[in-house]
Amino acid sequence: MGIVTSMLYRRFRAGRYPLALVSMDNCSHNGERLKEAVLTVAREWIRRGYCEKEFEDYLCDEKKVAFPWTMIDKITPRPEPEVALRLTSLGIEDMDIVQTERKTFIAPFGNAEKAQYLVIEDSFPNGRPPLEDAGVYMTDRETVNKSERMKVCTCLNPIHTALCTYDCMLGYELFADGIKDPELSRLAHRIGYTEGLPVVADPGILSPKAFLDEVIHVRMPNPYLGDTSQRIAVDISQMVGIRFGETIKSYVKRYGSAERLTGIPLAIARAGPDDSGAAGGTGSGTGRRNPPRRRGKPGEHPEETPSDSLQCEYFRYQSLRSRHRRQNREDVCRGNCRKGSCEKDSEKIPRVTEVKEKTAASLVNFRGLPMPQTGTFSRQVGTFGLQTGADKTDDTGSNLLFRCR
Repeated sequence: MGIVTSMLYRRFRAGRYPLALVSMDNCSHNGERLKEAVLTVAREWIRRGYCEKEFEDYLCDEKKVAFPWTMIDKITPRPEPEVALRLTSLGIEDMDIVQTERKTFIAPFGNAEKAQYLVIEDSFPNGRPPLEDAGVYMTDRETVNKSERMKVCTCLNPIHTALCTYDCMLGYELFADGIKDPELSRLAHRIGYTEGLPVVADPGILSPKAFLDEVIHVRMPNPYLGDTSQRIAVDISQMVGIRFGETIKSYVKRYGSAERLTGIPLAIARAGPDDSGAAGGTGSGTGRRNPPRRRGKPGEHPEETPSDSLQCEYFRYQSLRSRHRRQNREDVCRGNCRKGSCEKDSEKIPRVTEVKEKTAASLVNFRGLPMPQTGTFSRQVGTFGLQTGADKTDDTGSNLLFRCR
């Protein structure tokens, strides 16, 4: 930011020429954040006497310096070794993937998807090229904000967040394999179509329904993208409020509560801490074991994948009947269950006592979650309760208490 601010100061000294600084950071209100960062540096320089007070006025004048908001959407995972091998086999040289000192990966190619969206606030005080001719959506700030909320809070990121930890638990490495699992596909449809679309922020320039159709049926099942569920699951607990909070608040505002939601509570349950207190459900804690990574269809890898401390009885049940498990239920029930081991052919499935996690959720209650009936493992989930308030927070300031009975 110091370099950017220095360049702006030179432009200010040269004649206070107009300029637009377009942020391509994949975050909400990115233009506003860029402006705040530049102003922080500039104001400190002014305080220390390094530059004139008029420099701040120049930066704050949108007719001189603009910081347009943008929404960027294109899934671009780290370079895939498989793609490098294929390119090399075609005779293309120097396709090696390089890991930098900061543990990031760079390559002369990118295994990105075909779909791409770029929405930019049309605020360019010094003019601009015809970006719309290249497929860029040029619009106002409010529309950019709605486009970003549509993607991040309803039509894409919540589905990533909801499924990635279940993928890890069930042994899927590629997200494209997990989304093809019938049960996880149903969860994705419920969160996207059933629960999300009725309250989605509609930007007008993009159809939320068409966008969601492309996400679920084209983009996420793309096996050539090479996007791993482990990558998506990094810092997953920090995403809960952002991914699901807007939908929860919209239901509370429209219906008085969020009792109609069932898919989102399951996603929040899986994104909570494990027995060791580690956030997320990807096996980072000492009280959890991960199934081995694998690619392919269910049933191709019959090895045991024990579940040690599942956060929700519903997915404990689903895990017991999953095709990833052996037919022998004794093998499935091994692990570090909170209330001891499950008995063969019994209904003594351990309870989840409570899961605490920071979130932006309002006071809501989830009730009446139905469960399929199958043999002796039939169960009914009684109540999901999300409770907020000072009397419900722990010493970490958490405002979410999640209890499954």
